[in-house]
Amino acid sequence: MVQMAFCNHQDLLDLKKQVATGTFDKEPLPFNERKGSVERQLEAFTYEERQKLGVNVTADAIALLRRHNIKIDKKSDTYPQLLNAIGRAKIRAIQAIQSRNEGDHVATPHR
Repeated sequence: MVQMAFCNHQDLLDLKKQVATGTFDKEPLPFNERKGSVERQLEAFTYEERQKLGVNVTADAIALLRRHNIKIDKKSDTYPQLLNAIGRAKIRAIQAIQSRNEGDHVATPHR
């Protein structure tokens, strides 16, 4: 998954809203189809910027599926469940990082 460069309170709220509403970033069009309109270019740029911040759950899902060579139809019921699970995991991770940064003891998973 994408490493979170920095996640502030607003980023956490954004992730919580995505999970609560089930509304995640849409995957942008393939690169060769982006050049046609300003809207498509902006959509791709926004997707990539949100990916850098660590709040793009869709980008994480795509990376995870590619890494493990798993194919899931994006129109299936399984895909939104995957997005939701990744979003919830990211929220837990951010909250644990914030707690640790505030001096609280946080259990660290073994690798």
